[in-house]
Amino acid sequence: MDTLLSSLDFGMNELAFCRVLPNKKEPADKNGYKTCRTNFDVSGVLKTGFNVGLPLAVNRLIAIDMDVDPTKGYDGISVITELEKTLGKLPQTYTQRTPRGGLHKVFLAPPNTEQPKGKIGKSVDVKYNGYILFAGSSINGRYYQAIDRVAEDGRLIFAVLPDSWANYIEPVKRAPMEFKIPKINIDRKVIDGDFGKMYENCPFVQRCVNQADILSEPEWHTFACLLNSLSNGEELFDKFSQPHEGYDPVLTQEKFRKAKKYNVNCQTISRVSDACMICKYKNNEREIENGRNQ
Repeated sequence: MDTLLSSLDFGMNELAFCRVLPNKKEPADKNGYKTCRTNFDVSGVLKTGFNVGLPLAVNRLIAIDMDVDPTKGYDGISVITELEKTLGKLPQTYTQRTPRGGLHKVFLAPPNTEQPKGKIGKSVDVKYNGYILFAGSSINGRYYQAIDRVAEDGRLIFAVLPDSWANYIEPVKRAPMEFKIPKINIDRKVIDGDFGKMYENCPFVQRCVNQADILSEPEWHTFACLLNSLSNGEELFDKFSQPHEGYDPVLTQEKFRKAKKYNVNCQTISRVSDACMICKYKNNEREIENGRNQ
C-alpha cells in the first residue's frame, strides 16, 4: 500500500460481505465469513431478515470497536478520546453507530498486518481476523447505522490508520515460528482429571479460555490436541471456541477430531504460544538447567 495514500473509497460491489444469522452475530453459512464474496446483494439479504457481516482482513481493513455499556462500566469512546491525546487524533473514516451507542471506526489496515492487539482495556476491541456486523444489521430491533464517510454515490471511504496507532496495536514482531506437532505412536491415556486444575496451572490454557476471541489458528489447533486427553474434551473445546467471531460448530467438531492423532507437551505448546514465557514450571526448568551449567 502506498504510504502517501490518505484514504481509499470502495463501492459496495467491490467489498466482500457474508451472511449472518438473523438477530445474531454468528455466521449463517457453514464456513462462516470464509464464504464471503464481492458483488454481494447487501440490501437484498437484509430484506430477507439476515444480518450482513463485513469481513476485515479479507478486505484489508481493520476496525476499532468502541463498546458503550453503562451497566458494565464500559465507555470505549472515552478510552479512544484519551488515547488520541497521546497517539494523535484518528482521521475521519467510515464509521458505524452500534445498537448500544458504541462506534465502529474502520480503517485501511497497515501493510503486513497479522494479529493486532485484541483489546484496549475492557471496552475497546481491535478487530482484524473476523468481521463486524454491517450497517442495516440489527440486534433485538436496534440497528447498526453508518454515520460518517459515506459518499453521495454510496461509496465507503476508509482512511489509512496512522503509523502511531498502527505501532500501538501491532504486537512485537517475532521471527516466524515453524508450526510442527510431531506424531507420537503411543497408546493415548484418557485423563479424567479436573479441567479447573489444568486451567489454574497452565498459562496457555488460561489464554485459550480468556482470549478465545483472538486465538490464532496454531494455538486453537494445539488447544484441541491438549483437550483430546480429557474424556469431556470435545464438549470443553466447543464451549471455549464459541467466543471467536469465526466460530462454526461443524468446523470446531472437525478440528477437534482431526487433532486426535497428535500429542502435545509443554515443548510443543511453547512453539506456538508465548503464554509459556510466564509459566512457573518453565521458569523452574530454566533454573535447574542453569544450575547444571554452573
